[in-house]
Amino acid sequence: MNKTYQEYFKMLEFTSEEIEKELPRIEKAFTKLGITEDDLQICIKRIKNSLDVSLVGMRKILKILFKETIDLIMAGEEYEKIVYITLPGWGGAFIAPIRNTHPEIYGQCIDMLTAVALHPLFNKQVQCLETGEKYLPAGNIHCAGFRTLLGAMDMGVFAKPNMMISWGIYCDEGPKVTELMAEKYDIPIVFIDQYQDFPTDVGVPFPRYVNFVAEEMKKTFKEIEKVLEIEIPEAALMNTMTETMGPHRDFTAIQQMMLDNDPVPLSIADLMIAFIFNSLTCSPDNKKSKVDALKTLRNEVKQRVKKGEGPVEKGRPRILDTVPSFSDPESNHLFQECGLQVAGTDMAIYPPDGSATPDLTDCKDFHSYVAKTVMAIPASAGVAVRKQVLAAVANKYKIDGIILDPSYSCRVGFSDCQIMRNFVEKELKIPVMIMEHDCYDPRFFTPGQIRTRIETFAEQLKVYKVSKQIEN
Repeated sequence: MNKTYQEYFKMLEFTSEEIEKELPRIEKAFTKLGITEDDLQICIKRIKNSLDVSLVGMRKILKILFKETIDLIMAGEEYEKIVYITLPGWGGAFIAPIRNTHPEIYGQCIDMLTAVALHPLFNKQVQCLETGEKYLPAGNIHCAGFRTLLGAMDMGVFAKPNMMISWGIYCDEGPKVTELMAEKYDIPIVFIDQYQDFPTDVGVPFPRYVNFVAEEMKKTFKEIEKVLEIEIPEAALMNTMTETMGPHRDFTAIQQMMLDNDPVPLSIADLMIAFIFNSLTCSPDNKKSKVDALKTLRNEVKQRVKKGEGPVEKGRPRILDTVPSFSDPESNHLFQECGLQVAGTDMAIYPPDGSATPDLTDCKDFHSYVAKTVMAIPASAGVAVRKQVLAAVANKYKIDGIILDPSYSCRVGFSDCQIMRNFVEKELKIPVMIMEHDCYDPRFFTPGQIRTRIETFAEQLKVYKVSKQIEN
């Protein structure tokens, strides 16, 4: 093994024994994906420049993401059946009961895994995107997450699944594109639908929405059993709820420490890796490692808080970034380089007064638990809840500014952007910047241009912060 391979695997916490055991399978997956030594050198530089690999927890997370991607690439050869679920929704936990009860079946929240792994760890997302785009007529565009999946399947990197599950939560784009793929490859597909007419004057939970989505999930599991010719006992569904609680608590604790402390103890680039990692389902071999990785990271962040340490010095402006990049840690790292502390994202926070936190005490079954959880996520619950969350969090945690990040290829994400901007400026009276990007597509990251905009916003926030101190 040459020096590049050695450095790459060392960065991902692989022992020499693990490398020796797994290398033949890894090399087979690398050949399928077209990985070269140049790709690995790019990835080493990208990760070391944008993620904090001095944190053991972060290295453990990256290792599991690597292994899960290798599993995905090899799934067509190693599993009897395959099922993919797409975003948005409850991520990989929705199909964890399938993998837990039927280990011969592979299942994954595929676009979430590809978003967080293909570019940082393998340098191959752009190739998949470009392949997927050849099916789009000129002037047309679809979500980059689905274009990545379409391209990878067309390249033969990801196997054709026996079934696809598509969420109609928040996004009406997903069901359309997954139906396109299902028709192209003749794949059975089932949809989990949701009302889109969000109330504007009430908080969560919305009983009508929760009940409807819970019934949609019950219907979906019946269809899964029928198509895959399996049975999924209720106990397996309930066990999944229990499995998700530990990692979710650890991630939530990390996010809360970022809100509570100055300096913010973790960068948004590292937080987004942990956020997406927490939402994946893992193979039986990696489930315990997932728990350990998030717990390790939580403890390391706690130690930083005790020491008063963080990637940006204390006293610098604290902001919220609504939808940071999923696929490109380098673009997320720019905030840190420009002296901004990102305390969190509204994809992962609830208001401190508990007004939008779902009450799960009355959830007696898996379906209502998931429905209530999903429907309370600010992005899923609509503009009214997003306003409620941003207002409460900005006030309590002394947030100096907010960045709204509509994705170019997300029609729904753009639809409420100006509404939210007006709310932040007029109601919260704090600086706000709209920064168009694509959370799934790293090609929209132009370092010089984005750096100039962030630096300008950072200067605005410094002035705002000083004026606030004078007023107080």
